[in-house]
Amino acid sequence: MRISYILSIVVSLFFGVLILDYIVRVNDARQDALWEMMNNYSQDGYSSYSSYDDDRDNRLTSEAGLMSLFFFLFYLALQILTLIKLKTKTMKVLTIIGLSLTVIMSSWSGVMMDSPGAISFDEVGIVWVLYAVIMLTFGVIGTVHAFKKKA
Repeated sequence: MRISYILSIVVSLFFGVLILDYIVRVNDARQDALWEMMNNYSQDGYSSYSSYDDDRDNRLTSEAGLMSLFFFLFYLALQILTLIKLKTKTMKVLTIIGLSLTVIMSSWSGVMMDSPGAISFDEVGIVWVLYAVIMLTFGVIGTVHAFKKKA
C-alpha cells in the first residue's frame, strides 16, 4: 500500500498539471475561434459573417474527458484496494468519499465527452484540478497511515 499511495501522490501532481494544460489549450482554442469570427465580420461586413467554429475546442474537450477517465480508473482501483486492505475507520471514510467523488467525476467526464459543444473543458476544468488536489490530500494521508500501520 505504501508504494500505491506514493504513486498516487505522483499521479495526482501529474494529473493536476495536465489538467491545467488542457484548460489553457481549450480556452486558447475558443478565444482563437471567437477572434477569427470577429475579424471576418469586421472586414467583410454582414454578407460574409462566419459562424463560430468550435471543432478544435470540442475535440480538445473530448480528449481531456477521455484522458481523465484513465486517471479516474487508477483512483478507483486504488480506492477499492484501500477498502480491502486497510481496515481503520479513517481510511474507510476517506475511501468512501473518494469513491463517491470518482464516480461523480467519471459521470461528469462522460457527459462532457458526449456533448463537448454544450460543456467546454475550460469552463469546468477547475473542478478537475480540485479533484486532483483532493486525491493528492488523500494520497498523503494514506501514505502517512500506511507507514504508521505498516500495511
